[in-house]
Amino acid sequence: MKIKRIIAEAFGVLRNREIIFDDKNIIIVTGRNEAGKSTLFNLVAGILYGFSPASVEKNPYVPWDNAFASLTSSIILQDGSEIQITRKLAGSITGKVVRGDMVEDIRNHPVPEVANLPMEIFYEIYALDMDSMNFPRSEAWQSVQDRLLGGQYASFLNPVAKVTSDIETYANQLWRGDRRGKPVAKEIEEKIRSLEAELKEAVNNEIFLRKDKVELLEKEKELVQKREEKARIIAMMSRLEELLPVKKQLEKAELLKKLAGKAEHLKHLPENPAQRLNEIHDRLKELTGIIEGNISREKYLYEKIQTFTKDNEVVLKNSDKIKVLIKAYDRIKADTEEHQRLCREACIYKNKLHSVWSRSFETKWNEEYMKDLESINPDRIRTAINNFTLLNNQYMNEYARMELLKEQVNRKKLPGFTPFVSIAVFLLGVAGVIKGNSVYPGLIAGLFSACLVLAWWFFNRKGQYDLKEYETKANKIKEQKDRILVELKTMLSGLPTPRERLDNPDMGLAVDLAELKEVAVCVTETGRRISDISARLDSDKNDINKVFDLIGKKPEFENLSDKINYLEICLEKSERLFRENEEALFEMKHLQDEQNSARKEYENLKEEMDAILEGLKEMEGNTPEEKSEAFIRQRRYLQSAESILDNLYGEHPGLDGMINDPDSFFNRYNTQIDEEAILSLKEEKEILEGRINTLMEEIGTLKKDIEYRIVRRSPADIQGETASLKDELGKVETERDRLVLLCNILKEADRTFREEHQPDVLKKAGTYLYIITSGSYDRLLLSEKEKDTMEVREAGSGKTREVSLLSRGTREQVYLALRLALVDHLDPVNERLPIFMDEVFVNWDGVRFKNSIDILKKLAENRQVFVFTCHDWMVERLESELDVQIIKM
Repeated sequence: MKIKRIIAEAFGVLRNREIIFDDKNIIIVTGRNEAGKSTLFNLVAGILYGFSPASVEKNPYVPWDNAFASLTSSIILQDGSEIQITRKLAGSITGKVVRGDMVEDIRNHPVPEVANLPMEIFYEIYALDMDSMNFPRSEAWQSVQDRLLGGQYASFLNPVAKVTSDIETYANQLWRGDRRGKPVAKEIEEKIRSLEAELKEAVNNEIFLRKDKVELLEKEKELVQKREEKARIIAMMSRLEELLPVKKQLEKAELLKKLAGKAEHLKHLPENPAQRLNEIHDRLKELTGIIEGNISREKYLYEKIQTFTKDNEVVLKNSDKIKVLIKAYDRIKADTEEHQRLCREACIYKNKLHSVWSRSFETKWNEEYMKDLESINPDRIRTAINNFTLLNNQYMNEYARMELLKEQVNRKKLPGFTPFVSIAVFLLGVAGVIKGNSVYPGLIAGLFSACLVLAWWFFNRKGQYDLKEYETKANKIKEQKDRILVELKTMLSGLPTPRERLDNPDMGLAVDLAELKEVAVCVTETGRRISDISARLDSDKNDINKVFDLIGKKPEFENLSDKINYLEICLEKSERLFRENEEALFEMKHLQDEQNSARKEYENLKEEMDAILEGLKEMEGNTPEEKSEAFIRQRRYLQSAESILDNLYGEHPGLDGMINDPDSFFNRYNTQIDEEAILSLKEEKEILEGRINTLMEEIGTLKKDIEYRIVRRSPADIQGETASLKDELGKVETERDRLVLLCNILKEADRTFREEHQPDVLKKAGTYLYIITSGSYDRLLLSEKEKDTMEVREAGSGKTREVSLLSRGTREQVYLALRLALVDHLDPVNERLPIFMDEVFVNWDGVRFKNSIDILKKLAENRQVFVFTCHDWMVERLESELDVQIIKM
């Protein structure tokens, strides 16, 4: 295994630090103290084994100003493959191993390549510093021993020296020839002598034990008898104490009944008859007033009920129809107002129509023109008149141009004799040719004649052509104008339009016609709306008249709104009278119930008053008040007696049977139910309690004596134990002889074995030690006396010395040799892990330091070696003699 790259995003003092390792296997990490050298080793351990402790709060390598620690590393394995390991410690721990295209989630578990090597061994064996240059800790050493197959000792065995020492110690504990100590055999002899003395005491103890048991039996029998007698007396006392208050209360109740006299037969009378008579008298007077008032109220309610007539009932039966009309009130009122408004508008529109008509036409307005007027299209007429005006203007323009052209043609026209002049000139030219025998005068004359004729023809012919063209164009315009005029006359054929306006129409005609149509449309639309509203109002009028017919009323108003208002008033009045009628009926029924109740109460009170007066006749006194006081007094006596009896029966449910049964305890011991009998029983109980206490003390003493004697050993047990001890004494003597023989055999066998055998790890450690010490020591041995103590053998003399007696530098060299041997032993089953050495060579002399360089070369052949130091001289020395990579922290 070789570390290729490390990225520490946040780990201890390392922040966003990337370290790349080249192909050199020896890496020197240098820097001042606390620069992060040890942190680098713990970072590698964290990459391989995970974070420990696995908590942000407890892990010392989580930066104080960060909430996480994060590591990434690339590692090349023995087979040449490369893996990338990423770990992060935050709120939770994540860990991943990337192998090519595969990603493995390892969380905080070790990398699979080091999973079979415990982290404790990694820290103990592969991490070397000055503090660890001693014998490995017991836990790590035990783990290493489990892997040393075929070694001198297995992890579950003790050294031979310790075993033989333990056997000798155990043999001396069994038997000794001298008198020192307390061996087992001596203790057994003392026990036998003690048991023989104890046997005599056990025989006497058996005799006294039998005597105490007999006496205890007699005492317990007497105690039972005394306790039964005491229980009887206590029960008698309890019964008498329970019945004594009952007897006293019964006697008191009997006396009170005698004083009550005849009150027991007058229980139906009230508590205070005089007061009740006064209350009845007052209530009778009050009821009389209530009855008279109710009669007066009944008359008033009857009159009120009569105000609700049949007419009101008929109105209520048609209330739905009236409510419909009331709901339509606003609409009917709005329709009426709208009808009036539209009628006014219709008059205005008609007046305006007559005014515009008289302005536009000579004949009077006739309703027959309305249809023709509505059918015209003002826009179309406006367009036609506009087109006519444009064409007329074009025609006038063309006509003016034509007249002007005629005048110009006449002015520019050549005289009519011009052709004759040209002929004469031609003839003169011909004559000149003949006479002068020369053609030139003839040619000139001919050309002049031809030009003159052409000029005459051109000027006269061109003016005629232009004039004809203007005439054609003017005629076309006139045809279009006439066609539009015909079309306009057709559109206005139903109206008496003046001829002069038709022959020469202008935009005034279009405006008048548009205004006429607009007014005519308004007149028609207003008439239509008036007709619709009139139809609705007629329908409403019929509905209102029907309702008036149903309720038997004749409308006194022509206005529909007034009629509806009248119906609404009638409905409200009928509903009010109906509610008052219902309330009066309800009150009348309630009043009748109240009247019946008052009369019934009056009669009941009358009967009650007569019954009270009848009952008081037997009482002493002259007036009802005196008789009432006598009755109240006797009733109090009776109530007290009854209260006493009720309490007694409540506390003693079987009191009736106890009093009436002649054989009951109450009747048999009635004469003894008093305080003197109870005091006598108490004295007898106290005497018994004194005797019982005495017996219990005597029984307790006997039981303790018996318990003491019972727990003591019996003669048979002592005799059996004595025989057993004598047999054991013989076995101890035999065992001691066997152990002495076995110890001698083991010592001889161990001596022979140590000479012939040496564990592989210790042999390799001896080889390393021999190189380091330049041949001073050639072997490393485990001590025979102490399991965790080591010895070295001098190469020349063969003597052994304990490592603890050597100098500090030599001790560190011995333990370094042991760890290197352990590393070699662990490699065959694991990846070759890097070794970390932190200031290991500080205490070495120059010769042995040079030897260490040879060791480093050998180690670097198959693994990475990290050397941590803060000493510049060591860096320079190692760099000069080894092929190293230096990393400064």
